[in-house]
Amino acid sequence: MSFLLPKGLQAKIILLVLLGLSVSFGLLSLLGLEAVNESTQHTLDERLIIANLAAKQVDQTLTRGLKELEKQATPALLNSRGEASAGAEKILSDLKANTSLFTNNIVLLDVHGKVLLTEPRDPTIIGTSIYSLPHVAMTLNTGKSMISGVVAAPGTKRPIVSITAPVKDMDGQIIGILGGAFDLTDPSISQVIDGMRVGRTGHTEIIDEQGIVIASTDPAHILRAWHHPELVPTSRAKTSFVTSSLAVMDRALTQTEVVAFVSLTATSWGVAVEQEQNEAFVTAGKLRNRILVFTVVSVLSALFFAWLTTRNVVTPIKQLTAASQRVASGDLEHTLLTSGSDELGTLAATFNAMTARLRESREEIQRWNLDLEARVSERTKELSCLVEISKTLSSTPDISNSLQTLVTKIVDLFEHADSGSLFLYDPRSNTLVAKPDFSPEGWSRHQMRLKLDEGIPGSVFQSGRPVLLVTPGPTDDGPDQDSDRAVSSQANGYAGALQTCSVICVPLTHKNKTVGSLALYSFDRTRPFVEPHLRLLQALGDQIAIAIENERLLKEAEQARALQEADRLKSEFISTISHELRTPLASIKGYTTTLLRKDVKWDEQTKTEFLEIIDEESDKLRELIDNLLESSKVEAGALQISKQPVLLDKLAQRAVSEVTPRAKRFEFVVEFPPRFPIIEADPRRIEQILHNLLENAVKYSPNGGRIMIRGEVGESFVTVSVADQGVGIPTEQIDRVFERFHRVDNIQTRHAGGSGLGLSIARALVEAHGGKIWAQSTVGEGSTFYFTLPLTYIEDQVEMEEIM
Repeated sequence: MSFLLPKGLQAKIILLVLLGLSVSFGLLSLLGLEAVNESTQHTLDERLIIANLAAKQVDQTLTRGLKELEKQATPALLNSRGEASAGAEKILSDLKANTSLFTNNIVLLDVHGKVLLTEPRDPTIIGTSIYSLPHVAMTLNTGKSMISGVVAAPGTKRPIVSITAPVKDMDGQIIGILGGAFDLTDPSISQVIDGMRVGRTGHTEIIDEQGIVIASTDPAHILRAWHHPELVPTSRAKTSFVTSSLAVMDRALTQTEVVAFVSLTATSWGVAVEQEQNEAFVTAGKLRNRILVFTVVSVLSALFFAWLTTRNVVTPIKQLTAASQRVASGDLEHTLLTSGSDELGTLAATFNAMTARLRESREEIQRWNLDLEARVSERTKELSCLVEISKTLSSTPDISNSLQTLVTKIVDLFEHADSGSLFLYDPRSNTLVAKPDFSPEGWSRHQMRLKLDEGIPGSVFQSGRPVLLVTPGPTDDGPDQDSDRAVSSQANGYAGALQTCSVICVPLTHKNKTVGSLALYSFDRTRPFVEPHLRLLQALGDQIAIAIENERLLKEAEQARALQEADRLKSEFISTISHELRTPLASIKGYTTTLLRKDVKWDEQTKTEFLEIIDEESDKLRELIDNLLESSKVEAGALQISKQPVLLDKLAQRAVSEVTPRAKRFEFVVEFPPRFPIIEADPRRIEQILHNLLENAVKYSPNGGRIMIRGEVGESFVTVSVADQGVGIPTEQIDRVFERFHRVDNIQTRHAGGSGLGLSIARALVEAHGGKIWAQSTVGEGSTFYFTLPLTYIEDQVEMEEIM
């Protein structure tokens, strides 16, 4: 290929264009593969459509049988003693005759799951209990119709699927079950999916939630485990998918199948359409093979042309790239060999000239860079120290508790420092107190507090000027021990073997107010502190002083706000209590004075009316005093809880009956699920919680409406809610409604009285039981208050209900 050497780069690029033709063939191959993918997807969609049709037909069959059962599950099946009524046998016989789905039998159960009647009649199971069957127990407990998985028929033990519907009396209470079953060995269930076989190897199957084949177009698969157990859905959510899966036919035989699966809506079953993958994708496979051969030929041709051009174009470019990378890494000694007079040869010569100029420039830069580094290094270190300490100060909300960390960082940032101390002025004792205890061994306890004229920290605090002390170096006659002792004495901190050789100490001053002093100590004579260290430490000390002063001002502001809030609450409390006491007392006084008048003779009806008003106002006065006493107990921590078994629904009914006479414009609804669990609680306190929430709902619902008390059972807690249709609570105040003396302040709530203690007492009582209380509200629509109590199951539910 020597004929390419004299040619220019443009001619060589033309050869690369020829290579693009090969790429075009590759693109055509990709389009062909897209056609294969579309064919494959079409095949998968067809299987999914068949599965959907089969699922729809099975759903219709099961739903029809379920509706027939629910239609016939009337109170007429059972008499008042819970036994089969006289007409029950005819109802079961008619249902059996009119419904083709129930090929096994139809049964009538009582509320305990005992078989009362069967059609056709089977004396072997009448009188036996089948409550242990999961779908029977679920129907009795939830009151919902159920479709079981594969179970053994009582008596015959044949595999069946059962449908159960609850029988309820006129009050909606469950009094029995009407159930129907179909035998899986009977071909009638498989008739639902007959005609939905796909190809030679395909088949359609109905699978229950445990992966058992209930019905199949291949009879050999019925009542066997499904070949694809990993595809069985784990939830009742509506599911449909199509995928390829490895089917385990037996221990030694496996095959890959295309599986389309659609779950049923009536039960947790699913319908699967399966077919061997080789048969399903036979057309797509042939098309893919042809495209593959065409693509391989195109790629080989493209590789051949690429090899031809690489030798003459890519190789020189690689050499230039490698040389550029060496230059980028600092190797400026390498040169390129130039060959030819084309653009690549010219580029190589220019590259060699550039590296020569770079070598000259690098030598010049190295000369003045050494001087610059020496000047910048010290300043950079000072700035780094300032930045680090600034970060610590800005990220620390409580600077007083972080002084230890600050001193530690300052010591770490000064390579000459071996230890440090920070003293703050204590105006009560007129001394300097060492706040952080960052000192090596030899620091004595009495040195944690200094007089103002004691040591370097005291001297610097009084003068307000920084100090740098350095022990002079050793002379020919030996070290200057007197100087060493002088510096150590002034440093006032180290004893024994420690000899302080250098000290820097700065005042902590902000706005002409000195709050303390900061000192660093060096014990190495070869590393004394110098003037730049003193300037840097002073800058750090100024920042610390600002932070300490800001914290002091913040604490003073918080204390002032707390005093203002306490004064406001006190005034508000006195005003509220005065008003709440004055209102009932005025009514009592007025009506009592009226009754005592001797110049008027009142009839008995009027006297009774006045006395009832006096009695009602006395109750309000007593309730206010009780709330004040309860609030005092809560505040003092003297709240007592006496727990015992409690039926919450009974307490709710009792609380409603107490409030109803005073709230005739309201409709009270108590809604608790059947067999609500018994919990351990103080019944008097729980009734007090309900009473406070109901009174609150009545008070803030001036237009009347519905007030609903609802109970719900969770895993470890029961939840009780009280909902009203009142004025509601603004979002910004909903977190404060449980505070003492707090009342929502707006135009709609000012008419309502109250001390603001009811909800705070309710919260204290709920939390004393180990629960929590919260509220949700929409202004203008009403509020709902929730509270939870720990769930403690008690075995003898019936006996407890009789006691309550």
